[in-house]
Formats: sequence, C-alpha cells, structure tokens
Amino acid sequence: MSYRLHILGFLCFCLHLGLILHHTYWTASQQNTRLFPRPESVPVTDRWHNFLDLNRWDSGHYRTIVLQGYRNSEAPDQPLHTIQWYPGYPLIAKAIHGVVGGNPYVIFSVLSALFTLGFWLLLWSPTMATVVGKKSLAWTSVLILSWPGGFYWFAGMTEPLVGLLILFSIHLLFCQKLNGVVAVLAYGTSVKQIFIPLVIAIFSWEWLRAKPKSVFFFLKIPVALAGFLAFGIYSWIHFNNFWASSDFTIQNYKKTISVLSWFDFNNYATYFWTRGGLITFSSLLFLLIIAVRAADRLPARKEWFSALKKTHSLPPEFLLWWLAFASTTFYVLGDAYTTHPFASIFRFQTTNIPLFLLLAWQFKNLRWWQGAVILFPLAWCFLFWQRQYTVQYWMWQWIA
Repeated sequence: MSYRLHILGFLCFCLHLGLILHHTYWTASQQNTRLFPRPESVPVTDRWHNFLDLNRWDSGHYRTIVLQGYRNSEAPDQPLHTIQWYPGYPLIAKAIHGVVGGNPYVIFSVLSALFTLGFWLLLWSPTMATVVGKKSLAWTSVLILSWPGGFYWFAGMTEPLVGLLILFSIHLLFCQKLNGVVAVLAYGTSVKQIFIPLVIAIFSWEWLRAKPKSVFFFLKIPVALAGFLAFGIYSWIHFNNFWASSDFTIQNYKKTISVLSWFDFNNYATYFWTRGGLITFSSLLFLLIIAVRAADRLPARKEWFSALKKTHSLPPEFLLWWLAFASTTFYVLGDAYTTHPFASIFRFQTTNIPLFLLLAWQFKNLRWWQGAVILFPLAWCFLFWQRQYTVQYWMWQWIA
C-alpha cells in the first residue's frame, strides 16, 4: 500500500515541476531570452539554461557564501553582507561543489528538485496518510501545487529544504520520536530563523502533552538550537558579535521588531490591500476562526489531555494550529515594520506547511465534490497568479 502512496507523491512532484517549467520555459524564456537587468546589490548570475533559470536574488548571495564564505578578505574582522543568510543550506552546496566543482547555480537547482521530491514523498507517506487522512493530504497537495509562490520550491533557495524539514518534524511528532525531532531541528536552526520559534512551540507542546519531569527533556532544547547557537558562536569568534546575522538583517532592511506589531490593527489596515498585507490578514483571521471553533470544545479538554497522555495518537488539528500559529506570529513580528511592511510574508508562507495542512484538515469531513466546489475555483485563481509571479520573478522582479 505504501508504494501506491509514494507514487502519488511522485506524481505530485512531477506536476509541481511541470507547472514551474511551463511558467519559466514556455511562458517566460521562450517569449524573451534577453538577460534581464539585475539589482546592483545582487551578485552576477551566470545563467546556465533557460529551461529552469530561476536562480535569482538570494541564490546569488548563497553562491557568494559557497565561494567566499562570510569573512571579508580585505577586513577579516568584518563580515560580508552575506552574514544575513544562515549557513545550513550553502554548506551542503559547498560540500558538493568541493567534490564535483561546476556552477553553484546548477547545484542549487538540483538540490531544490531533490528536496522538493523528498517533501512530496514524505507528505504521501503511510504515517501522514494514517494520521492526517488521505483526503486531507489530497487537499493539501492541491493548495501547495496551486499556491502562487510554488516557484520558490525550484528557485535555488532554502524554501524546499525548509518545507522538507518542517514536514519531517511533523512526521516525527506524529510518531512520537522526540529525539528525531531534536536532530531535525538542530540542523534546521542552521538553515532558517523560522526553526527557532518552532523549537519553542514543539517543546511547549511536548511539555503540555507529556509533563516530563526529567532534566534531560530540558537539556534537549539547546541541542535543538544547536545550528543557531553554532552560527552565533562562529560570528562571535570571528566578528565579536553573536548577533551579527540579525543585526545586519535589521539594519539592511530597516526592521523594527516589536511584540506589539501582532496587535497593530492600524498597520494591518494601512497595508491590507498589498499582497503581503492581504496574506497576513487572511492567515491570522483563519487561525483566529480555528481557535474560536476549538474553544467550543474546551469543556472536554480533560478528555483530550487524558488521551494525549494515555495513547500514542496526537490530535493533529491542535498540533497543526499551534505550529502554524508559531510560524505566522514569527513572520509577522519580523516583517510588520520594515522598508516594505509584510512584503516577505508571501514567500514565508509558501513553506508554512502546518498552515496548509490545517486548512486542508477543515475539508476532511466534506464529500469530495463539496471540497472540489470550494477549492478548485480558488486553485484556478492561484494558478493564474502562480504563472504571473513566476514570470515576474524570472525577469528579476522581487516577488516576496
């Protein structure tokens, strides 16, 4: 039975790749093959093939990390601007480049395809099908395949790796393998900042679920943060600043971090009609609706707390909501006050896998035709914008 699920996962990968190839090759590059002007702040991009030439923007910075690292050769005690990007992803590419050489952009594209393939195979695995349900997996696939930011999975950046690691963490949580989750998070915190709030969310969930009394449980928290801590120690040793990455990011993008940003309705209203503002508002509204619905079941809270303690099953909706809430909150806090408020939410939510799973979960009790009536028109609109945004991104227009 498992091989049938994996076949479905592989077919989803093929459809995903086919959609992006269509947008980039048949729509974008075949219409205009000129070299598009790039921003001066982005390193030169050596185009390697029109067929999947999505290595833009951050890919140039990752290429610099692969070839030069973070240290400034002219002033070794000062980091390059690339210190803003975490090392977990470029280290893999650097290791491969050290063995086979070649164009780093080719390596990025191959890695993106492999990580995306791994994601789809893991999504359509027996554990996910058993816990979440095949119908929810089907609707999750529709949402991810049609999401307008689907091209990020093949853009030579961290998105496919982040999506794979988040899904792997959820998979291991469903299997109640906390040590495996810790190992995934230890690496994940070296890839992207989003894994830091996920560490907090997951350990708070496990503490509420199991009420562990062993000190080893709490010692696992710094282990889960190992990637983040290692990068900070590296920055402290070489640049005398543990927070060099965060400081550069805040300064470069003129960010202001405030807990109050989550409740700043005036800020939401100001940017509501922007792409990022609309996505932010919709995400928070959806999470609020699910929270209100869950509150109706609070009188039975002792029952599901008891079930958590006595069985090996997790209530997926509660876990998925908690992880989606943690991720979205982190994105809002980091993106509400910046040069272009909420501008990056579109990109960040592309790999907010708990949010997609949670949304699909709401349709699991509907009949197939009822879910299709709701989701297919939405997916059709999403696919139109996916094509538009992929072409714009291919033409060096930042779509975030």
